[in-house]
Amino acid sequence: MKAITVSEYGNPDVLKYTTVDKPVLKEGEVLIKNKFAGINYADILLRKGLWPSTLPLNLGYEGSGTIEEIYQGTTTDFKVGDKVCYFAQSGGYAEYIAIPAMNLITIPEGITYEQAASIPVIGVTAYMLTHLAYQLKEGDWCLIHGGAGAVNSMAIQMAKIVGATVITTVSTEKKAKIVKELGADHIIMYTQEDFVEKVLELRPNGVDLVIDGVGKTTFKGSIKVVKKRGTFLNYGGASGFPEPFMPFDLKNSINFCFPSMFDFATEKGFAPYLDTCFKWILAGKLKIQQGSIKPLSKANELHSEIEGRKSLGKLLLQMD
Repeated sequence: MKAITVSEYGNPDVLKYTTVDKPVLKEGEVLIKNKFAGINYADILLRKGLWPSTLPLNLGYEGSGTIEEIYQGTTTDFKVGDKVCYFAQSGGYAEYIAIPAMNLITIPEGITYEQAASIPVIGVTAYMLTHLAYQLKEGDWCLIHGGAGAVNSMAIQMAKIVGATVITTVSTEKKAKIVKELGADHIIMYTQEDFVEKVLELRPNGVDLVIDGVGKTTFKGSIKVVKKRGTFLNYGGASGFPEPFMPFDLKNSINFCFPSMFDFATEKGFAPYLDTCFKWILAGKLKIQQGSIKPLSKANELHSEIEGRKSLGKLLLQMD
């Protein structure tokens, strides 16, 4: 089968499109014939060697496809031919993937393979940020940095579903138009304006929640705009990881957290959260901001796009 492998850390050129053996199932596993695989910023960090990992790498946390084979004796309600999406530890950048049956989620009627491959990581992450690590409610104000990004475009919509007021930062007029259509109430062009000053003009006492996946360039400013006993969720570092800081740098008794969606898994994994996301999509309340879709063989091009911060929405690989 065709797959992307990484035998050395480095730039997008280290992603090699090659032929490897089809996975051999183990007890409890299911073989999926992939149609689409999602790309996430974590893939870039792994490829560059910035997250702990062991070479060679097989990237890919999520995807969608059909069940090709089920290991004999595996207890599951799934059957061959079912349309599913999944979470994986690795290996989504391939024509086939073997994963535990418990990691599968049925794709509901009305949801496309593209949507199903796009939603697992960004949908659950956005849900975690707006409903679990902090529970946004009607009347709350939140600042969401980089609102046109895949996760943050989801978070904006989820915040609006519960009735919160959303301030978001973007870098271009094109991205400003996107977040306005998603429901953002106030848009700050952080390349032209001081977002700290603008947020405090709108909300002098600060906001209830800051969601920051940008990291280094926004971190210190984010602290300044959280209200007393408010919450600051820093979940990534698109601009680099923040510089070290001391606990007393967190003023006003604010709550700070670097949340991981894996710490919020239920007994049924992430299926309950995904079911909610699918219901919102089918009801027209949640829209996936779809970015570029390219063949598996062009994985390096999509990595360059997301790493260069040129992407708008969720990027997908389509099996050749």
